Amino acid sequence: MTDRGVDIVQPEASAANAGSPDVPSDALTAPESVQEPRPGSALEHLRRKVQKARETRVLDLDVPTLDGAIVVRFRPITATELADIYKRRRNTPLEEQSLMSAADVCAKTCIGIYERSANGELVTDGEYLASEDGRPVTFATLGLASTGRAVDEVRALYTADGDVIGTSNAVVEFSGFAEKITGAIQGE
Repeated sequence: MTDRGVDIVQPEASAANAGSPDVPSDALTAPESVQEPRPGSALEHLRRKVQKARETRVLDLDVPTLDGAIVVRFRPITATELADIYKRRRNTPLEEQSLMSAADVCAKTCIGIYERSANGELVTDGEYLASEDGRPVTFATLGLASTGRAVDEVRALYTADGDVIGTSNAVVEFSGFAEKITGAIQGE
């Protein structure tokens, strides 16, 4: 079973499909162990390509009501991270569950907060948007610097709680999940 809840079914070895052009003979028996691909092989090439796609998959979202002046860059959230957030927020008061879960998603997946320059480029060299080593500031680094809670920094950057939930839903959908934050905790 995969992390998306989809069962992967292997073809069964049987007289009916043995030698069938649709089922290669080596697919009828499971390998004892997964072998690493040979250098230069097609499998190695595909794995490198997937890894590169994973590393470069980002979602840039303007902070609403700031006319595109501030952009937050997010990475996809994993199924494990999403499940951990849902578990942690189950004991949060009902009226705060969706909002706090949404802020957790934003804080967990943020890889940078940028200022948009006059020519439209995303920059981190603004007075408040660069860390001491020049890397982009994230909600986590902002949280460490002030309240100690990244969730508080998420809520402080967005001018309305609905914007936090909307941004979180965009990140969750970008990550390939159909379920949105609103109602997910309550099982709706």
